[in-house]
Amino acid sequence: ATNLAERAGKLKDFAETTGFTVIELQALEKAGAQVGVSSESVSRGLERFSAEMAEVRLQTGQTFEKLLAINPALAQQVASATSLSRAYELVSDAIKKTDVERANQLARAFFGRGGVEQTRLMRVVSEAGGLKGVIAELHQADIITAKQAERWDTLGDKIAENMKAAKQN
Repeated sequence: ATNLAERAGKLKDFAETTGFTVIELQALEKAGAQVGVSSESVSRGLERFSAEMAEVRLQTGQTFEKLLAINPALAQQVASATSLSRAYELVSDAIKKTDVERANQLARAFFGRGGVEQTRLMRVVSEAGGLKGVIAELHQADIITAKQAERWDTLGDKIAENMKAAKQN
């Protein structure tokens, strides 16, 4: 129970930090595993993507400048995306539709030097028709909803408090 509560708490916190939903995060982790991208690497990539998008939305910073140099139309689309998820889908589609060199340039712009492995995950997202397609591939039994994550996180906190109190007695 404590492991489940801990995982749920991490998902909830990570969703709040990045702007992706709890279900999107689970789907991306599963899709990443299918193409050899570890959950830690998926998490690092999504954190970095989220951070870089803060400047891209303002049409400033190195990532936006690199996007302009690689594909000006894409830079404008990503900057005006209505959500982080939509921006991720736009970049995923661009990576899938372009040659390897430009795909790697896009990945490095958003994820840094080690970001090339993220192209495998982004191609899966594009091939699935976006994040909704990746989510559709999850089994219902594997999905932790945001409400469940919050409840299990609270339960985990209570278990930890009770264990601490029991040790003190």
